[in-house]
Amino acid sequence: MLRRTTATVAVALTALFCAQSATAAPIDVNVRVEGVHATIFDGVVRSDGRIVRSSSDDEPRRCDSTNNGMHELPGATPTGATVDAMDVLGYDFDGQWYPGFDDYFVKRFGPESEGPTFWWGILVNGTFTPVGGCQYALAAGDRVLWVNDAFSGRPFLWLGAPNASSRPTVTVGQPLTVDVTATETSTDQDQTSGPPYEGATVGAVTERGAQAPAGVATAGRSGADGAATVTFHAAGWQRLKARTFSDDPEVSPAAIASNSIDVCVEATAGAGCAGDPPSAWPANVARPDPEPEPRGPDPQPQPTDPQPQPVVPGPQPQPQTPPVRVTPPTPVRGGSLSWRLARDRAAIRAWRGVPAPIDDRARAIGRSGRWNAVNSAAAWRRTLSRGSAGASLRVKLAAGQPVVLLRGGAAAKVELRSGGTARTITLQRTGANATRALLGSARAQAGTVELRVLRGTVSVDGVGVRP
Repeated sequence: MLRRTTATVAVALTALFCAQSATAAPIDVNVRVEGVHATIFDGVVRSDGRIVRSSSDDEPRRCDSTNNGMHELPGATPTGATVDAMDVLGYDFDGQWYPGFDDYFVKRFGPESEGPTFWWGILVNGTFTPVGGCQYALAAGDRVLWVNDAFSGRPFLWLGAPNASSRPTVTVGQPLTVDVTATETSTDQDQTSGPPYEGATVGAVTERGAQAPAGVATAGRSGADGAATVTFHAAGWQRLKARTFSDDPEVSPAAIASNSIDVCVEATAGAGCAGDPPSAWPANVARPDPEPEPRGPDPQPQPTDPQPQPVVPGPQPQPQTPPVRVTPPTPVRGGSLSWRLARDRAAIRAWRGVPAPIDDRARAIGRSGRWNAVNSAAAWRRTLSRGSAGASLRVKLAAGQPVVLLRGGAAAKVELRSGGTARTITLQRTGANATRALLGSARAQAGTVELRVLRGTVSVDGVGVRP
């Protein structure tokens, strides 16, 4: 009996080891890093869970999707894969580490930093991530996109090949027509096409997304139907990308640059192109090997919406759900809590310093009483939860300063219960797009926060905590 039990345990341990090894094996993912005016990287990276360290950090950090207890097994992550891409180029990155979320808020990739009024945002497969770039687990073939100035309302450009061909073929000197479309923002689904976009320049780029040398191709400009015609002057595998330009370096272009498509340019008709395009070859990453940080106990996970949550105009975490800067708030008096009234042009800007805000529709939020979903183009995910007198919501938040983001609405009276205290505040009538960020006092431990509507109605855009 003992021999049989020992054998069973051995088999189980072997199976577990094999499962962990398979899960942690390197995978190939597409990484695109779009600066405000130029593409920093656009290609395939072979990546797995790894140790990373920002240029301003005092110690290395693990970045393998087990961060903040999000996943049991380690694997490739958006931040780790993008650091791999920076290694290929000889660049580093910078970011602020948030211990409460076990993740970085990225501030710089290579030569390009965030600005005073714009920030980096992260998408995977066309949607903003619901958690940080070290917490999100990638699968083989996923598309990682980091965008600087991702939350100012600029449309995302998408470049498509003729007849839906992923790799079109054309002969040197012959015109090739491609289509440029745009989406206003990312959605819960992978949205990579939309209405035609007029005025984008479609030109040749290198295998890593930088502008190609002069003479490779004659660029085209998209018309009202989104079509642009390009003529190549060099044979072999070439790449195309669509983008807009700004004459003022202090002003962002009108749109975010598109994906790249590979084109087989034949010297003569039927000659073809050898092998796969160079852009499809995984980058050979040479990594430094820093000592891993002491693991210690896993932090408590921050509740998040399990579905990807896009950030709409109207900025991270970064997961990044992206944290963003808040304009100076106007204090609102009420009890001993440090209530504040913050007004923003863009809803997401109230989330500065909140690495993983929770949308009002997230399942992590419990509701009672009368709540209605209201569509709002200015809201974080284009919806608000509107509650009337007697309604309440509850959510468990990590240690830190609770944040409840309200948007617009009539005069109301609310009560916030947090850390064993309850305080009330009277809210004045505001414009439809004005944001009101209610900030509670910092708490040393995780716990439940409850918002009660005592009078009138309030429209909740989301909740979160600042570490």
